Order: sequence, then C-alpha cells, then structure tokens
Amino acid sequence: MRVPEEFLGDVMGDMSSRRGKILGTEADGHYQVIRAKAPAAELYKYATHLRSITQGRGMHGAKFSHYEEVAASRRQGDRDGEGREGGGRRARLGGPNPCRHSSGATIKRKKAVTDAVRGKMFTKLHQGDLDRGPLGRR
Repeated sequence: MRVPEEFLGDVMGDMSSRRGKILGTEADGHYQVIRAKAPAAELYKYATHLRSITQGRGMHGAKFSHYEEVAASRRQGDRDGEGREGGGRRARLGGPNPCRHSSGATIKRKKAVTDAVRGKMFTKLHQGDLDRGPLGRR
C-alpha cells in the first residue's frame, strides 16, 4: 500500500483489524509504502475503504501469497455470523441473518410460486386456444 504519512497509523490499524500482518514500512517522498499480508476474504472492497481512510490518496495492490488453514473457531463463527468482533449481523439485528438463505429455502419458495403462476398462465392460455380454434375465433 502507498499512503500519505499522516494516514499511516489509521491504515496500519485498519489492516491489523482485518487480520493483516504488517511486514514493514518505508518512506517514498511524502508517502509511506506499507508491506503487509492479509486474508483475501478481508480485502473485499478494500480499495474503496482505503480511499475513504486516506481522503482518496491511498493506493494498494494485492497478489496471492499462500494458503493457510483457518482456525476452527473462526470457521464456526463465520457460519453463524458471529466470528468477528461485535457479534456479526445476527447480533446487530437481533435475530437470524436476513441476508443469508438457509439452504436456499427462500429462493426455492420464490421459484415454486413463480412456477405455479406460470403453470396457471400456461393452462389458461391453452384452454383459451382450444375454445377459440386455430384463428382465434369461436
């Protein structure tokens, strides 16, 4: 990452909160270059976040380094929505995670309703065709 000197502490703190490991920093004019490693899952939309922290002046690049096993407590916590600090969405919203579909149940329900409606429309269309004849006349 390349960030202005005045935002160095904020950016390093943010990277640490994302389970990142700071490998070092070096000066580059009025900027500081930070070398760090962080899980790919934590870097989703990081460019936007970094820009907001640095008032649009920070830049970052990423490349794959290696695979690493995730701790069992972290795996279970992510599934429940409670793995990160603050308890996750479930704790913030006081109930089940509204954004997660349990086994696709909501999607399956919506598909069943859509199929039922289409089936009725299809049936009505064909019954009307049989009543009217080939040219649409009775």
